[in-house]
Amino acid sequence: KYDSWNKLSSEAQITAASIQEYEQSVSAHAKSRGITGDVTESQEAGLWKALSEARNEQAKHDQLTSQIVEAQSELSDAESMVTNVLEALQELMRVSKLEASEELEPLIANLEKSKSIQDRIDRCREALSGLARGQGLDDFVVRVQSEKADDLPQRKAHLEGSKGAKNAELQEVLSLLDGLNRQKKELEKAGDAAADFRQQAESVAATMKQDASRYIRLRLAAHFLQNQIEQFREENQGPLLERSGQVFKQMTRDAFDGLAAEFNDADIPVIVGRRENGANVPVDGMSDGSRDQLYLALRLAAMERYLEEHEPMPLILDDLLITFDNARTKAIIPQLVNLAKRTQVFLFTHHEHLVELCHETVGKDRFTLHRLGTNSSSAP
Repeated sequence: KYDSWNKLSSEAQITAASIQEYEQSVSAHAKSRGITGDVTESQEAGLWKALSEARNEQAKHDQLTSQIVEAQSELSDAESMVTNVLEALQELMRVSKLEASEELEPLIANLEKSKSIQDRIDRCREALSGLARGQGLDDFVVRVQSEKADDLPQRKAHLEGSKGAKNAELQEVLSLLDGLNRQKKELEKAGDAAADFRQQAESVAATMKQDASRYIRLRLAAHFLQNQIEQFREENQGPLLERSGQVFKQMTRDAFDGLAAEFNDADIPVIVGRRENGANVPVDGMSDGSRDQLYLALRLAAMERYLEEHEPMPLILDDLLITFDNARTKAIIPQLVNLAKRTQVFLFTHHEHLVELCHETVGKDRFTLHRLGTNSSSAP
């Protein structure tokens, strides 16, 4: 501890000596600059103030020095310019052979006037160049000077007349050009329309190509079918027509004696009904009931013809007798019963009175009654 205290005491003495030395230095600098003060702090404040003022003065000095340098440079430039102007003036006086500089003013005025005149000449030449229309200017001036002034009014009148004619021709040309432009636009529109039509034509051609192939197939099929129909008609027309006539006669209760075939105005064979007196009645001349009986007779005869060469197949009839009155119905039921001897015949109806008509016409043991929606069946 003693050593530590001794060390600290030594450092404190050194620090105190440094402080005393610093205070003496501050006091000496303050006295040298006339700064008064009883304590070191006031002397320091005076020294800092003096330092700030000195720095400001140094900045002012530097600024003034820079301004002086710039002024000297400008002065040197001005002196050089004056020297150049004096040399140019001496050269101008030598060239113009003048003895005094005062004599230059009239010369300069004449030069300016000469320049003004030359500018006017240049403007006039520029205007004349436009009037010359590509001709050389000097040649144009010579040509104008060679014209006779007395002939100008007459030539002017002639040229004005010619100008009017040219203007009329110009209007005709402009009108023609306008018409040609309209035609051009119409042709352009027509070209666009033609392109559209061509595209449509190509599309239609492609469609026609496809349809043509289909048309040929259909025509061949129609031709083949027509041949088959004609062959069937030739083979079956006689027997089928005869049997259909017999069935038709029975259905109509001898109102018709049978059926026949004759040719119409288009030379096409058609079926007609034949009366007992030999008169023929076309299909469109028959009543609705007779026509229905005719169609049914044809179908029943065709069914019988089919059954002669093929296995039996059921005949399904749905409300077949709905358009017939009771008399016609009683004439048709026996034909169905006869066909039922060779194949099954199913007659669907929702009319209860047809059951009674069947009872009255063919008896109770010739058909079987099935009531749909129930589990019963009967053979009355």
